[in-house]
Amino acid sequence: MATRITTTAADTAKDAVHFTPTAVCRSFSRLLVALAGHVEAERDIQHVSCWDPAFMDWGRQAERARDEVLSSLDAVDRAAPERPEDRPLQRIALLTGSMIRTTDAEEFAHLHGLVDRFPGLFSCPAASAASLRVNQMLVTAKARLADLATLSEYVDADAPDAMMPAGDVPPLAM
Repeated sequence: MATRITTTAADTAKDAVHFTPTAVCRSFSRLLVALAGHVEAERDIQHVSCWDPAFMDWGRQAERARDEVLSSLDAVDRAAPERPEDRPLQRIALLTGSMIRTTDAEEFAHLHGLVDRFPGLFSCPAASAASLRVNQMLVTAKARLADLATLSEYVDADAPDAMMPAGDVPPLAM
């Protein structure tokens, strides 16, 4: 006859019960997805010639991805913080928005460096379930910002359009 044994500790889900996503957390989660889409769309067009027939579609996708990021940033900004763990999420969202909206590569690099210069502003020191979850979201956001820093749109923002030099324009096919 089988003996019934409980293999899961009674307090295993104790901390998980205390974590409920706030409006800021939900908006920030959508921002992370949008940011990943934006990076992917920008990578698609990074090394493509504007004369490539697929460029128009990829360009539109990149514009839509950027608009989605900007609307997600606005949603995080509009959401009222409900607990202290929401503040670092809003700070990094504000920084992300500034990085995306700048047209100066030097300013972009300076803004990106703020994450490392002020780590306390972009993390939660507490050990609660909410702060652990928020810290995980912040790590993901920092990785997305590092991805943004590799894109030529932001790094070479001051450079003239480097897709194709004017002398290399292909002749029209007739």
